[in-house]
Amino acid sequence: MSKAFGEMPGIGWIRGNAVASEELLGQINNLRNLVDQLRTENEDLREKTKPRLDGIAGLHETLQIRYSYKWEDRNGRYLDGTDVVVLTWSETFTACGPSLFRPSSSAIIAVTIVNYLRENKGIDRRREALEIFGSDENRIKIQLLALGLIQIEAAAAKDGSIQEFASLTPRGQQQLLELLAVRGTQPGSATA
Repeated sequence: MSKAFGEMPGIGWIRGNAVASEELLGQINNLRNLVDQLRTENEDLREKTKPRLDGIAGLHETLQIRYSYKWEDRNGRYLDGTDVVVLTWSETFTACGPSLFRPSSSAIIAVTIVNYLRENKGIDRRREALEIFGSDENRIKIQLLALGLIQIEAAAAKDGSIQEFASLTPRGQQQLLELLAVRGTQPGSATA
């Protein structure tokens, strides 16, 4: 037998003391069952904790953005005011999306929307200190996050504080390119 083991080594030739005992095989089987059970529980918990986003507003729907401003009257006095502008979610994303190709402070969202309002919505330039309401800024950030267009991450700053950064997701990049890419006037005019 020992000569056959040496000349024809093959599968199935094992030492008698290396054979798994029935007790060990039972433990392995129990562990496999436990792993399967835990996987199922994990999937159930993931499904239960997933946000419910049924009926979420799409990019074509509108939102009202409230803002405050100050302006100087003819007598040199500064007066305060508030106003509302209506934008689509698409316009809102178009306003702030280009600034998010690389991670930026999430405050850039409000800054870029203010610039968009001044440049594209006829907001009077005499209105100084134009500022979007904080709750509207947060709503915009959450909606863009819910639509899968941006991601929010936190990072420690040099001073030890925690800073929030926003950036485009791959889906957000694709959507922004579709919204802002300049299209040719002739069919098939794009060249690679």
